[in-house]
Amino acid sequence: MDFPSFFKVLVHDSKSILRIPTLFVSRFEEILPQHALLKTKSGETWPVKIVRIDERYCFTDGWPKFVNDLKLEIGDLLVFWLIIEARSSFKVAIYGIRGCEKEFNSAATNHCPIKVEQAESTELDLRSIRILQPKPSDTDAKRRKLKRNENPSCGAQKSFNSVEDRRFTKVMAKHHRYRLHVPLLFAEKTGLMGKTQVELRYQNGWSTNVVLKQSTKPHMLDMCAGWPEFRKKNRLLCGKKCAFDYVPETGSIQVQLL
Repeated sequence: MDFPSFFKVLVHDSKSILRIPTLFVSRFEEILPQHALLKTKSGETWPVKIVRIDERYCFTDGWPKFVNDLKLEIGDLLVFWLIIEARSSFKVAIYGIRGCEKEFNSAATNHCPIKVEQAESTELDLRSIRILQPKPSDTDAKRRKLKRNENPSCGAQKSFNSVEDRRFTKVMAKHHRYRLHVPLLFAEKTGLMGKTQVELRYQNGWSTNVVLKQSTKPHMLDMCAGWPEFRKKNRLLCGKKCAFDYVPETGSIQVQLL
């Protein structure tokens, strides 16, 4: 199986942080970890943090140590593979300016190698943190269970007291390019909290499914994978105001310009 990958050429600015390519993020944002382990060919592992800075995802904390320990140089080419089975790890290959892969060993670096057992344990802990943070509350789980036992039509009538309950509006901005925040009240009223995807339908009839992702902050929901394509396809440009209406009969969201 091929793993998602990207490459970066090391420049002066990327010694302190490394920006992940935007195309890679738009395709695999839903599986990007908040913390990751960088694994080299020697088997050594470095922990790094992935942070969103000015609409770009970057390797931050731990990245300078990775650069310094391996004595990386300007012009080095680094290839990163995101390991799907362990979402908190990247396999890294490093090529010098002459085009050949660099070889590293523990004795040549200042890095204290992590034992295999320790690395696996660390990876498991990081993966657990990522899963537990967006977990819906017990209250949300009980609410969904009650809804499944109700008559669908009655549930819809009880849930929505007005049109405003199932609508929210947004003025498109630069920070909406790769994800769109769903208001908490709307998400709770429509039962989107806890769901993994929803269908978006544009006013011209074009539709697609987008991934729903609970952010690190409790009880917040974002549209991510699928949203950038939907936005571009329907030319939802900066400055345009859009309405998002939940359709109870289909469980989809109708999008239109205002």
